[in-house]
Amino acid sequence: MIDKILNDGSNFSLRVGLVTLLLAYWIYAYIQKRREYEVDLIFGESRGCLPIQKRLPYKWPLALDVFKRQYDALVSGNLLAFQAEYFDKTNVGQTFQVKLLGKLGYFTTDPKNMEAIVSTNFEGM
Repeated sequence: MIDKILNDGSNFSLRVGLVTLLLAYWIYAYIQKRREYEVDLIFGESRGCLPIQKRLPYKWPLALDVFKRQYDALVSGNLLAFQAEYFDKTNVGQTFQVKLLGKLGYFTTDPKNMEAIVSTNFEGM
């Protein structure tokens, strides 16, 4: 049905409308992500946080290779041991950024960062 609509020459305006909607959605999503980034940046600066210098390397798109390895380690009950060994092997340091499946996250083993995390008042968040 969709193929017929998209390939039918009389539905040119429908195709233009669909492309316009997709483009508008992409622009909206980009602006939202940019705003989130700016809010996070201001939040971090107001609390004296330093920017992350290291990022976890990956080979497959969306870091699926890292995700699969972590999943396999989780299933076998060795997730923490796997992560410690893997992160040491990749030389990313004590605090680094991870982007798995398009979502941004952070790992740290730095004692100062751990202390700051556990001493934070989470109820105000």
